[in-house]
Amino acid sequence: MKLNFRLVFLGGILIVAAGLLIWSLQPTTISAEELESLGVVVLPEPVDLGDIELIGEDGEQFGIKDLEGKWTFGFFGYTHCPDICPTTLAQLRDVAADLEAQGDDMTLANIQRMFVSVDVSRDNHEVVKAYTDSIDPGLIGVTGEPAKIQDFAASVYVGFEKLGDPEATEDYLVNHQGNIIIFNREGRCYGFIKSPFKDHHLARVFSGLARLS
Repeated sequence: MKLNFRLVFLGGILIVAAGLLIWSLQPTTISAEELESLGVVVLPEPVDLGDIELIGEDGEQFGIKDLEGKWTFGFFGYTHCPDICPTTLAQLRDVAADLEAQGDDMTLANIQRMFVSVDVSRDNHEVVKAYTDSIDPGLIGVTGEPAKIQDFAASVYVGFEKLGDPEATEDYLVNHQGNIIIFNREGRCYGFIKSPFKDHHLARVFSGLARLS
């Protein structure tokens, strides 16, 4: 009987210890100081975007409601981009895949990834959809009318410009910023993540912000 009691007692201790270990390994919310150390610039006050009237990758209207309810990590670029766009979008995909492999359903349920084209003369919604699906089917693709995209980008401090011949319709590049823009659950611009990006830093930012209200 003594042996059984001891086994039960030791078993109870092991269960409690395991529970504490699992609890200690769970991602937590994130402080302003930690965000800064991970390359995140948090704006003094989230920026209200007002009414945005863009086009989703399936041709549907894309508005502020599509940014509400989750933390959104958006990248502004274009489908003909030779380097930073496919690299960054693939990195966002890989970080999400790593979180899934770790079983971090909490984070994945509270974040979304978005690609916004700033080259609307070539990137209609069909082109954007084909592009995002080829890199990461989990990406939300967005395009729109030139003025609407210009206003949206400017409202979140993203600059871009067409390079070379202004009359060119095919062979040209677009210079654009390489930051990842962060939108909070209210659809306001919360800040941005400065490039270059490290996968484990992005994962921590995702998991930390996903646990903020």
